[in-house]
Amino acid sequence: MPGFIDDLKQKVDTMLRLAVAGAIAAAAATVAFFCFAVSFFLWVQQNYSTLDAWMALGALFVVVAIVCGVVMIVVRKRRPTPRSEPKPREQPSAVSRLLQEPAVLLTGLQIMRLLGPRVIVPVILLGAVAGGMLMGRNGHSHRNAHESAEAHEQDQGFDAG
Repeated sequence: MPGFIDDLKQKVDTMLRLAVAGAIAAAAATVAFFCFAVSFFLWVQQNYSTLDAWMALGALFVVVAIVCGVVMIVVRKRRPTPRSEPKPREQPSAVSRLLQEPAVLLTGLQIMRLLGPRVIVPVILLGAVAGGMLMGRNGHSHRNAHESAEAHEQDQGFDAG
C-alpha cells in the first residue's frame, strides 16, 4: 500500500507542477500579446491617426477572435481516440436504493420495536427463505435454457414418456 500512496503523491505533484507551468505560460503569452497590441497601436497612431490606430487594433482583435473560434470548432469536431475503458459499474437496483433511504430504515426499526423480537424473528426467517427461493429462480424459465422451441418440445416429450 505504501507504493500506491507514493505513486499517487508523485502523480499529483507532477500534475500540479504542470498546471502551474501552464498558468504561468498563459499569463506570459497574454501579457506579450497586449504589449504587441499596444506597440502596434502606437506605431499606427504615429504614422497615421488615432482613429486609424483604433480601427487597426479592433481588426487585430477580430482576427484573433476568428482564429480562436476556428480552433474551437476544429477541436470540438475532432473525434477522440477510442480507448479501452473499463466496464461501467451497474446502477443499483430500485430496491437497493430504497433500502439505503434513512426514512425507510427508520420505519423498519420502528416496526421492529412495535412488533418485538418474538414476532419479527420468524418473519425475517420466512422472508430469507422466500428470498432465497426467488434468487434461485434467477428470473429464467426452463424454456429459456433451450436454444429453440423445438428443442424444448423434444425435451418435454422425453420427460413425459
